[in-house]
Amino acid sequence: MDMKDKDGTPNTYLSYLTKLKAYHQDMPVMITEFGVPSSLGIGHLANKGRNQGGHNETEQGRIDASLLQDIANSGMAGAILFSWQDEWFKRTWNTMHFEIPQSRRKLWTNVLTNEQHFGLLAELSGKDGPLKIDGDASDWQSLKEGDKQKLEGNYPGWKSLWMTHDEAYVYIMGELEEPFDPERELLYFGVDTTPGGNRHAKELGTVKLDEGLETLIELGRDGESQVKIASNYDFHTRLYGSQYGMLKVDPEDMKDDSGIFDPWKLAVGLEQMPPDSTVYSPFQDVPAGMLKRGSTDPASNDFDSLAMWQAKGNVVEMRIPWMLLGFTDPSSLQVMSYCQKNGQLVATTSKGIRLLPWIVRRSDGGILGLNGAAGVYPVSKLPLYTWPAWNKVRNVERLKKSYDLMKDAFHKIG
Repeated sequence: MDMKDKDGTPNTYLSYLTKLKAYHQDMPVMITEFGVPSSLGIGHLANKGRNQGGHNETEQGRIDASLLQDIANSGMAGAILFSWQDEWFKRTWNTMHFEIPQSRRKLWTNVLTNEQHFGLLAELSGKDGPLKIDGDASDWQSLKEGDKQKLEGNYPGWKSLWMTHDEAYVYIMGELEEPFDPERELLYFGVDTTPGGNRHAKELGTVKLDEGLETLIELGRDGESQVKIASNYDFHTRLYGSQYGMLKVDPEDMKDDSGIFDPWKLAVGLEQMPPDSTVYSPFQDVPAGMLKRGSTDPASNDFDSLAMWQAKGNVVEMRIPWMLLGFTDPSSLQVMSYCQKNGQLVATTSKGIRLLPWIVRRSDGGILGLNGAAGVYPVSKLPLYTWPAWNKVRNVERLKKSYDLMKDAFHKIG
C-alpha cells in the first residue's frame, strides 16, 4: 500500500524509499540521483505531478525540494541531486527519432528534450537572456544588423515584422497597427519550411495558398495559444501511428493538403502488452505545442522560464522552439521530410522559413491579411528568412530559480 502525505495524497516515491530502507535496514543507503527537469517537453508522467518535464524553474525547485524531504524522511544517509548544469548533448526516447542527424545534437538545444534540462545552472542558447520576451522591442535594437532580418512586404494589420534565431528558438517580433486584444482577435502565423503542406484550412477561411504550410502559430487567450502541425506532416502520428501502430491513423489526414492542423503532441508512454509486460498499458501522449504568455526576464514578476510569447500595446514578441516548426537540426538547416526511407523518418535541407501572418476577428470571423489575386495567396513570393549553417555555439549561463529553492531545502534537512 502506498504511503500518503498529510493531505491524504498517495506518495509512491516515499513508499519506494521506505521499502528500500527497510530492506537495507542494517546499512546506510544513499540516493545517488534524484530530480526533475525544467523543460517544455515531458518524458514521462509521475505521481504528485512530479513529471519528467513540463515544469518551469520554480516548479522544478519545489518538486526537487519535496523529493529531498521524502529522502530525508525515509532515513536515507544522503542524496545527490541530478544535476548541476544542463546538458545539450543528451537525448530523450520521445524526441530522439526527430533529431536528425543525431551526431549534431550538441550543436543546438531542444527544449522539448527533457533530459537536457535537469540542471540548477541553466545553459541557455545565445540570445536567451540578451533578448527578453517581454513585449518591449528595445532589446531588438541592440542586435547587429546582420543578426536580424526585417520581413519586407505588405502585411495588413502590421507595421513591421522582424525575425532572428539562436541555438534553441526562432524569435519573431512585430509591431501591430492597433494594440493586440486576445479577447477580440486571434493572431496567426503560417510557417513554410519545405515543399508540401496545407494550402487550405479552416483557419485560412476561403483563401488558398500557392505553397503549403507545415506548421501554424496561433496566439490568443491563455490556454489557447499554441503551435499546430499539418496532419500529413505530423511526425508524432507518422511514427507512433503509421510505423508503430499505436495510434489510429485516418487515411484522409495523411493526404497532401489535408486542410487539417493538429495540436503538437509528445509520447509519454508506449503501448505495452503481455508477454512484453505483466499488464496491458495503453499508449499515452500529452500536448507539446502550447505557448505560455509571460516574461523571460528573471527580474520580472511575470517571469516564467517556459514563457514563449508576450504582447504589450502594439508589440508582440515570441520565441518558438525549433522542433515545433519541424526542424530536426537547425544548425545544418535540416527539417523533417514528408517522405520516408526504408520505412523511417528522414530529414531534408530547408531553404529557410517563410512566415505568413494574418489576423482573425472573433466577432464575425473576418480576416485581415491574406490578400491574393483570385483568392490565391502567393506564399512562394514571401521573403525567405535564412541563416548560414553553424558548427560553433554560443551559450548563456545563469542560476535557475530552482537553485535558491534547493539551497534552502538542503539547509532545512540540516
